Amino acid sequence: MEQAADRVTFDVSNAGGLTVLPSQSMAAKVDWASYEVPSDQIFADDFVYVWAVPKVWAYNTDALAPNDVPASWDDLLDPRWNGGKLSVESRGSFMTVWAQDPALGADAGLDYASRLAELNPHYTENTTQAHTLVVSGQTPVGTDLINLVLEDESKGAPVAVAPVGPTNANKSYLFVADGAPHPAAGRLLTAFLASEEGQSALVDTYNSVIPTNTDCTDAATNRVIGALCDAGVEWFSETDIAQYEQFSDFFPEVEEALGTNVN
Repeated sequence: MEQAADRVTFDVSNAGGLTVLPSQSMAAKVDWASYEVPSDQIFADDFVYVWAVPKVWAYNTDALAPNDVPASWDDLLDPRWNGGKLSVESRGSFMTVWAQDPALGADAGLDYASRLAELNPHYTENTTQAHTLVVSGQTPVGTDLINLVLEDESKGAPVAVAPVGPTNANKSYLFVADGAPHPAAGRLLTAFLASEEGQSALVDTYNSVIPTNTDCTDAATNRVIGALCDAGVEWFSETDIAQYEQFSDFFPEVEEALGTNVN
């Protein structure tokens, strides 16, 4: 809307998941290589990969004994979780990996979502709300984002990553808005966050670049990678625009399968 009115008020924005495709037309053309952005962090020419947000299943450590923690996608379909014992993000983004991993598959994912819906989970509008329910103990297990889990875990909250995998390590990109009031500053900020120094700062907040697919090499120095590897959770990330186009079809179908596609 701001670009259409020729009154853009922001310099940098981020895109991830379903916002990647519509953000392409909003991004200014930037030669990111000239700003020394690593080639493997430049995406679709005008986006810069700066952090990943792995989607995980989390559990309340006070509510569940170690032997009761779900250890697979199939475990989550156990009847003992029936009646609102699972907090589930209604938009279905936690199902992304089913469209990425050939061993799973989108069709199988839709069938899985239908079976999950039969347990009558506690649906939330977003993942942050699902996380809050797990931390508070209102639901023992729920969909979550690993950075939220690690942040609250570091503060002593009774929450941990469940060993349910594989999962999606959703990539987040920065872009400088076309028509930005301070485009030079926007390019410098984006390049800094992609740099080694910027990444070192982001690691401390559990937000940083991680390998596109499962790689535990840096598990000792990157808490996000370490938590995934400690839990034995494999991950997949996006590799090209075609995958985002696939997601735009898959997510609405997942919502329908979950029964959450209410306008």
